[in-house]
Amino acid sequence: MSDRPLDQIKRDTLRAERAAHLRKQNLVGADPIDALDNVGIGRAYHHDGPYDATLFQRNKDKRYAPVEAVRESNAEALKATPREHIQDSLTKHVPLTGTADFAPGQDDINGRRLSYEEGSDLMRDPDAPGGPYSRYEGIVSYESDPMRRIQDSCLPSGIKSAYEPALT
Repeated sequence: MSDRPLDQIKRDTLRAERAAHLRKQNLVGADPIDALDNVGIGRAYHHDGPYDATLFQRNKDKRYAPVEAVRESNAEALKATPREHIQDSLTKHVPLTGTADFAPGQDDINGRRLSYEEGSDLMRDPDAPGGPYSRYEGIVSYESDPMRRIQDSCLPSGIKSAYEPALT
C-alpha cells in the first residue's frame, strides 16, 4: 500500500474507467423483446438475436468483429445487385432484394453489366469447404434415395419417417 492513499485511489479509478467492460457505452440497450421480459434483476435482460452481430458494440475491434468475417461475401453480393435495389434498401429501409437476379456478365434492366464471382452452393456441393452440409459418411441421404421418398409419400400424414426428426 502506498503512503499516499489518495493517489492510489485516483490511480485505481483511472484504471477502472479505462476497463472496457465497465463502460456504459458498451452495454446493449433493451429492444422491444427485452422490454417484455420481466426478469426482476433491476434492468432488462438482453436476449441475443440474429442482428446483434451488426451492433456497433460488437464491431469496434476489427480483429473480433463479426461483420468483418463476411466482408468479402458482402462485397460480392453488392456487386451482384442492381444499383436501384441498393438505393431502395438504403433510402426506404427495406431488405435488400435482387441479389444475383442476373448471371455474372449479363446486363441488368438498365444495361449495366454485372461482374461478380458466383460462389459455390455450400448446401449441395460434395467438395464444399468443411464438408457438405448435413452429409455424413455411411448414411444415405434423403435426396440420394428415391425409394425412400416414394415410401414416405405413401405414409399417412400422422406417421413420421426415419428421416424426419421427432419433435419432443
